Amino acid sequence: MEERLLSLFVSMLNLGLAGGLAALLVLPVRLALSRAPKRYSCWLWAAVFFRFACPFVPKSPLALVAVRQQAIVTEIQYQAVPHIDTGLAPLDGAVNRLLPAATPMASANPVQLALLIGARVWAVGAVLLLAWTVLSALTLVLRLRTAAQTEPGVYEASGLETPFVLGLVRPRIYLPEGLCGQERVCILAHERAHIRRGHPLAKAAAWGIACLHWMNPLVWLAYWLLGRDLEMACDEQVMADLGGGQKKVYAATLLNQAAGRRAGVPLAFGEGNVKGRIHRVLAWRSLPHGAAVLLAVLTLAVGAGLLFARPQKTVEAQAGWPVTEVTMALPAGRLAGTLPLALPEGWQVGENGVIATADGTGVGAVMLGMTMDLPEDLPREDYYKAAMAELRLSSVMTLEDYTPVSRGDSWEKATAVFGISDYVLSDGYASNAEAPLREHPAVTEFDWEQGIYALVWFDPDCFAGLDLTDAQAMELVAQGLGTLRTAQ
Repeated sequence: MEERLLSLFVSMLNLGLAGGLAALLVLPVRLALSRAPKRYSCWLWAAVFFRFACPFVPKSPLALVAVRQQAIVTEIQYQAVPHIDTGLAPLDGAVNRLLPAATPMASANPVQLALLIGARVWAVGAVLLLAWTVLSALTLVLRLRTAAQTEPGVYEASGLETPFVLGLVRPRIYLPEGLCGQERVCILAHERAHIRRGHPLAKAAAWGIACLHWMNPLVWLAYWLLGRDLEMACDEQVMADLGGGQKKVYAATLLNQAAGRRAGVPLAFGEGNVKGRIHRVLAWRSLPHGAAVLLAVLTLAVGAGLLFARPQKTVEAQAGWPVTEVTMALPAGRLAGTLPLALPEGWQVGENGVIATADGTGVGAVMLGMTMDLPEDLPREDYYKAAMAELRLSSVMTLEDYTPVSRGDSWEKATAVFGISDYVLSDGYASNAEAPLREHPAVTEFDWEQGIYALVWFDPDCFAGLDLTDAQAMELVAQGLGTLRTAQ
């Protein structure tokens, strides 16, 4: 349950990062379109909330939201040096400098604890907000039970302070008692414009998304500006429907209704920046057809750019590495152990487990072995410590900086620093005491149900020709490591 909550929380962080960046990009565009009809800004906000909500978006180098979809990975909680990879170097550098390094041999590192606390706080906040939303809606519905229908889809109720639209599938217009004449005509035209454009459903969806991202201030800014733009877009539609001759009447209606309070009602007529709305109404002019088409094309181009995600370099690199099935003999009567291992193009694993590049240069090795019998009541977080202890069979081998990157019910994969004495690798030393201990980047996989482990180590800097650091390469190898299995 905790793992699922953490995974969901990390997904929300990634969505919030993409949506927040999209919102920041829309702000200057919205400012540039300040004199244009607000329907164009509404289209852009639709793209922003889509990025806040949808984890599955097409990838393109032309993406305006220049952030990778998996900028934060769940494995960050296990990394010795936690880091994010948004694709934006200044942001990565600023955030990564603030992330505390893991504490060796501790059951949880600072980033893991922060994620656990953050996930729980986020879940509680989201549930409370959504519960409050449902309770407020039910309270309003009960309050409107006595409303009287005056015409199809239009109801009047006593005690209302402002007109509004309520409902998603079949929205209804609710008016305060006593509205008549041109004021009533203007208000109904405005609320019907909301319904024709699908604003009740759009704003409800935006509110739901904001509740899920309640910890992100940019989602609330986007929601607030969306509400303002929806109201202004409907003001402009009313002017187009009723004609410019109704400007003063409509402006006066806005002013009269501005005194009404928004007591938890959606799409209220008098909400938003009423002063700004009145100025826009009085300055309204019909947009020439050519200008409307040009603005529509430009807005759709920007909106489309917001819908794309920046390709994930690490995923592409991993996907491009072919998988090699490494099979080696195991002790204790087992026939063999098999490990699917993703390596760069042309690299191979020999029968003796030596990893060689395309030109035959040895750059590492694969080791498969048996683990000791561990107590059944041994806590899962202590298993790797016991398994590490077994790997230290003598002074010729060590395993340090063990950092889990992924876990299952009975297995764990990690990056580590593997130390091996030159006494093992070379014939040039008479004893182990004379030989230096050399450290190598490595990945490991322990399976305590089958009682086996795999250790894959490499020479330092052997991935430099692929423009990868040892740390980056080990994360890729760990991600591409298949399920370790035995032949019974």
